[in-house]
Amino acid sequence: HGDLFITHGMLAQINNEAQLAFVLGHEIVHYRRRHALISQRFARNQRTKSVLVGVALTAMSGVPSTNDNESAWQLALNSGYSRELETESDLAALEIMAASGYDVREAVPALEKLRRDRSGVRNPLFASHPDIDTRVETVQAQLEILAPSVSNETNEPRYAKATDHLIVPQTLALIDNGELTMATAMLHRYLHKYPGNPEALFAFGESIRATSSSRETSIEAAEYYQQAVDGGNAPAAAYRELGLHYRLMAESAKADQFFREYLKLAPDAIDAPLIETYLREEP
Repeated sequence: HGDLFITHGMLAQINNEAQLAFVLGHEIVHYRRRHALISQRFARNQRTKSVLVGVALTAMSGVPSTNDNESAWQLALNSGYSRELETESDLAALEIMAASGYDVREAVPALEKLRRDRSGVRNPLFASHPDIDTRVETVQAQLEILAPSVSNETNEPRYAKATDHLIVPQTLALIDNGELTMATAMLHRYLHKYPGNPEALFAFGESIRATSSSRETSIEAAEYYQQAVDGGNAPAAAYRELGLHYRLMAESAKADQFFREYLKLAPDAIDAPLIETYLREEP
């Protein structure tokens, strides 16, 4: 019915309105050209063919054809057809960008954002899409054709003003999900832009702490928690993590200091009873 949705994660990763225009333009093309309906009809036709082929093979060999073979054949056909529609949407999205006055060259970095990491592992979410390298090559070839009419408009400052508040919460979600490489890269960019931001410093400490439970890691993470606290307006959790760090270091006086500050800032925290038990422990 034409409703389009974009995640906070994507908004936090792309850099400007031109990149957003490519992402939304791609989806608009899917809708305008009824790709979902076309794909459904194609899949239905392939299922029919699969059944007929199975019947024919059974009649010829006397051995029942397995559903696994039919499904694999059907999936291969459907995936290849879906990739054609994805390529079509990429190229048409460039036309929408150009008509809207956006820099079409920003389509390439927008596509690059779909890489989950640099390990070469394919993101299963895009199994029906061409691989990113192929999509980038196709788009770049089209950019050469559009070059004479390329605009430089990205509206990056306006985009940043509207979306920068999403970045740190998104990195914390990535850390919780174990996607530390992406979270760290996003935090590096954010801290370069907003040095000393206490929430980002806390998140950076969290990304370090998530790598290991070792004493050395705790020390490294504590440096960022302390920077967040020293800058003022740090998240309450920064005080808790410093308390836990100094408890690990057997420095009970410092640990209690940070635990008390944590309870002062977050008296209703779900872990408040646990922190109170730490404060009642004998030195």
